[in-house]
Amino acid sequence: MSNPKRKQPTEQARLISLALLFILPFTLVVYQLISEINVQIDFASRERLGIEYNYKLRELLQSVIELVDLSNSSVGTQNYVNPSKFSDLEAKLAEFEKTDQKIGKILKTNNLANLQRLKEKDLFFFY
Repeated sequence: MSNPKRKQPTEQARLISLALLFILPFTLVVYQLISEINVQIDFASRERLGIEYNYKLRELLQSVIELVDLSNSSVGTQNYVNPSKFSDLEAKLAEFEKTDQKIGKILKTNNLANLQRLKEKDLFFFY
């Protein structure tokens, strides 16, 4: 028994509902795709910053190791470490501090604070 008072949807209403049935899921999938692409772009930019940060840190640590090796090799002899080595280390430390201030906030690192603690503990004994 059909209800005579009930109106049948028009052809236009059927087409609109059918279009919405396909458009809404497609829109959701495109939105998810764009969100994932943005996450990957953000990750890649942080990765590049991390590589730059790591390069500066490695240069600094390499200078520290070389200076410690020179200091250890000159113990008990009359040979002293060339003072220019100290200024090279200070220059690399200053360069790293600039990099840490610029990039450290983005990467959420605290290596500058760790370097300050190292200085306080006299691990940089050659200063």
